[in-house]
Amino acid sequence: MQKKLLIHNILKYIHKKQKILVAYSGGLDSTVLLYQLIELKKKIKLIKIRAIHINHNMNKNANNWKNHCYKECKKNKIGFITQKIKTIYKKNIEHSLREERYKIIKNNLLDNEIAVTGHHLNDQCETLLLALKRGSGPNGLSSIKEAIKFGHNKQLLIRPLISIQKKKIKKWAVEKKLKWISDTSNSNIKFERNFIRLKIIPIIEKKWPNFSKNFYRTSLICQKNEKVIHFFIKPILKMCKIDNTKIQIDKIKMYPIEVGILIIRKWIYTLIKKFISYKKVYQIYKDFILCKEHKSSKINFKKHKIQKYKNIIIYTKIAPELKNTIIFCHYPFKKITLPNNLGKLEINKHGMKIPHPKKTDLINIRFQFQGIIKIDQRNKSCKIKKIWKELKISSLYKNKIPLLFYNTTFISAIGLFIVVNKKTIKKKCWKLSWKNNI
Repeated sequence: MQKKLLIHNILKYIHKKQKILVAYSGGLDSTVLLYQLIELKKKIKLIKIRAIHINHNMNKNANNWKNHCYKECKKNKIGFITQKIKTIYKKNIEHSLREERYKIIKNNLLDNEIAVTGHHLNDQCETLLLALKRGSGPNGLSSIKEAIKFGHNKQLLIRPLISIQKKKIKKWAVEKKLKWISDTSNSNIKFERNFIRLKIIPIIEKKWPNFSKNFYRTSLICQKNEKVIHFFIKPILKMCKIDNTKIQIDKIKMYPIEVGILIIRKWIYTLIKKFISYKKVYQIYKDFILCKEHKSSKINFKKHKIQKYKNIIIYTKIAPELKNTIIFCHYPFKKITLPNNLGKLEINKHGMKIPHPKKTDLINIRFQFQGIIKIDQRNKSCKIKKIWKELKISSLYKNKIPLLFYNTTFISAIGLFIVVNKKTIKKKCWKLSWKNNI
């Protein structure tokens, strides 16, 4: 046995009463990680170890693997939990499974508990080669980090084997006579990672034995460079922002394109906690910054979108369409909560004066109207499209404004105007206030 633990670097992240959740598949890497933690517990007796086994539900031997992991944990008095992956997206199975695994680990993480996984130096090389294949920038080439923030309470995810070569891990397992599972899917070279692992890396390592270590050094350099970039971009981003969801185009234009791209990329990261590709960031810069002043642009992602309005780039979450939404209510009501986080309607003394409904009127709130109306601030009727323009309501917001109807008659755009018609020519009024979030 080696004199010091393979995972000695974990000591800088833990304390003597640390709770640890180890991702335990039963394979070589996670088995060595688990037994290394057991060795560590002999030295630091107050640490608590739990293991989580995630069943991918894709192999006929999945239940046998789960039982093997349970028995190993029971033998060593390690708490054991297991959970199945339910959702798999066939377009990118590897990515989908990885995302689901991390989600399950995160959901099972206790307060003041850290998660640990068995990623090692060879995994690092595979990730770096995949990043090169995709044309990634410095962040992608940073590859797998030894420690990252993880969970909802500032917990950590640690990869204590990340600087250790696979052959050293296997040597330790053989010396300790450990039992582990061999997953036959790991030999299927239709998966990119397996192809790199089995076909590419062995050829390179035969020619250059220190290849893995040098690759790891490159990833560390990229990680340090990313820290430097973010250190200098952070104050510039702060100056360019109006608030967290809005950024000024003319401020970005003050800097070279390369810096502008970094500003946008960092801004989007602060919002979605994920770096998007340089290719996509450049597209945003091209469409939003380099385009003509009058041209409006919009780019959709999975759950959010960014839009250009005049001199501003705006981030919003994609919400369900409201054009066919109708909210029914009866007078008097205390409060109506609007959908898509648009705020609340309340009857109070601070609200807008609105003609009172009849007892038989069905009050309803809508978010879309097309046609010609006359409002209390104008002598002539005109299209509502023109009214929005005069009130300087952008296309980003006009379908978010609650419109008050009595039965099918348009009464008011709450907080903006009253529509002049038979139902609104009344002296008796009530006051309706819109406490909005836009």
